Amino acid sequence: MSVTTIFLYIISSVILFILLEIINNKYHINKLNYIIISLIYIIIISGLFKEIKDNIFIIVIIELLIRIFYISNIEEHNFFKIHKDLLITYIILIISSYVLNINYINKVDSVFPNPNELKIIIWISIIYYLYSGIKNNINNNIDINKYIDKEKINRYKKEDIIIEYAKYKNKYYNIINTKYNELIQVIYSIIIYESNNRSKTLRKIDNLIFRINHKEKKLGIAGILSNKLITDEESIIILIAKLEELYNKISKKKNINNKQIELIKEYYTENYDNIINIYNEIIDFDNK
Repeated sequence: MSVTTIFLYIISSVILFILLEIINNKYHINKLNYIIISLIYIIIISGLFKEIKDNIFIIVIIELLIRIFYISNIEEHNFFKIHKDLLITYIILIISSYVLNINYINKVDSVFPNPNELKIIIWISIIYYLYSGIKNNINNNIDINKYIDKEKINRYKKEDIIIEYAKYKNKYYNIINTKYNELIQVIYSIIIYESNNRSKTLRKIDNLIFRINHKEKKLGIAGILSNKLITDEESIIILIAKLEELYNKISKKKNINNKQIELIKEYYTENYDNIINIYNEIIDFDNK
């Protein structure tokens, strides 16, 4: 295997990883779409680069290794412990890509459309799939941000939340000091939510962009809107101050059954279901 071939495998895998990240973060695709998009990608790459056509399925394997590294070292999660569903998806994807490689890609001179009947059928299927996705997206005419936020609720599994809770308690216990002890679980809930929205790598990119344009944006692990550069720790301290001030106002109101839930709703004003879900899981865990 030549250096050029190895380079093409790696670059193609990195592009697939980035492509899946962008699409999944924007639309939160299901497992079937995840597999179909990956298969469409390797079909296209096999047509563009004949050097890697014979074993094009290797791209999927390398992309999986990249994803494991990213989740384990950048997002600091245990891939094999909390991403079992994703691992199963990749097993199916690797098998599917291998079968596609052996039974279709390796048996044709080019995967791009020509009078060959099989290739026409495949490309009609691809075009129909893309058309259906675009058509549904337009016809639904929904608020994308609200839709995405609702879909994300399913991503916060109980075991994931507790693992994150334990990790951040161990890391930030010394700076999470508040005069209202009942706010501690709310603080951790927001940290978990915001850190999942903006991973450590993305926060570093945010800091870099801020250094360039100095425009106000959300910074730090607590997702604080700031007009100056702040660290993760500083963002938590600012979050605590904001929550204490808001909680003090809420405490003066009457007929509020759960002040912590009300605080979350007041702090986010909308799309707060995720944080409430995380908060309730933490409360259940602490009460055991």
